[in-house]
Amino acid sequence: MPGVKTLLYVSDALERTPGRDLQDFITGLCPAGDRFRSLQPVEELSTAFHELTRHANANRVTIYALQTSGLRSTFLSTAEQASVDFLGANPFNSSIREAERDGLAVLADETGGRAIFNRNQFGGELAQIVDEMASYYSLAYRPPHGGDRGEHQIRVRVRGRKLQVRHRRGYRDKSSDLRLSEQLDGALYLGLVENPLGVRLGAGRVRAAGGGKRRLPLHVMVPAARVAFLPVEDKEMAQIRVLVASRHAATSKVVRDDRTFQVEAPPDRETRLLDLVLGVDIPDGLNMVAVGVRDDATRETAFVSTTLAVGEEAGNGR
Repeated sequence: MPGVKTLLYVSDALERTPGRDLQDFITGLCPAGDRFRSLQPVEELSTAFHELTRHANANRVTIYALQTSGLRSTFLSTAEQASVDFLGANPFNSSIREAERDGLAVLADETGGRAIFNRNQFGGELAQIVDEMASYYSLAYRPPHGGDRGEHQIRVRVRGRKLQVRHRRGYRDKSSDLRLSEQLDGALYLGLVENPLGVRLGAGRVRAAGGGKRRLPLHVMVPAARVAFLPVEDKEMAQIRVLVASRHAATSKVVRDDRTFQVEAPPDRETRLLDLVLGVDIPDGLNMVAVGVRDDATRETAFVSTTLAVGEEAGNGR
């Protein structure tokens, strides 16, 4: 989905290093026990959090994290607190409070959002988030490393010591193939179509393929005038990549196909439609079909979608 998106993440806690608070409690309970100091947390999730936030940033998703546990003086109840204070419960309370908030803070800070703690009511905070969604600045630039799939940091500086800035801290660049695949999913699930190539779809005669499926000859028709033909020896050729994804309406099962066509320039290229045919196996019933087309020479892409009903119920098996 294009554009800026806001994700509201609501949870009592999100630990980046589960088990760290328990480790702190044990070492506080038995400060002389050196063997407890070597205890390792259950799992270290910092890398996973980093990958998640970089993926969110690449898709222009800003995360606001709300901790719903509300205001608390301590983690332990009053009766429990009275009986274990001398065993180091106060440091444990501090440790568990920090652990619960750590992951929430990382998600928000790294994606340019905010983490909200110590609130029993969120009406004012939610209203402020709505205001921020409508009053941000967009800064755009073209990175020189486009499509290298690497990790890249973002730094934003402003004049004025009193000014504060929240922004995405970095992102993971996408390859052109990944962008193409994700845009195809946008067309399949959200109906997001864009058709600068003037692509048209057609279907041939459907035949039984076994296993409750039908073989659909899918005709992807592209105006030759909108495709770049490059000299190859004594010919002019175009390379066109076609991706197809179909989703069954009842089962949500997705079938995909991907093919690259080498096409010679026709003599009447100004009026000719290039007919690219793929045989796609889809199950009986109603299917949503999305098609992505890319001219590999110009990197121009188009996405179209439609619905197809196949099987006896669709009318004579067509």
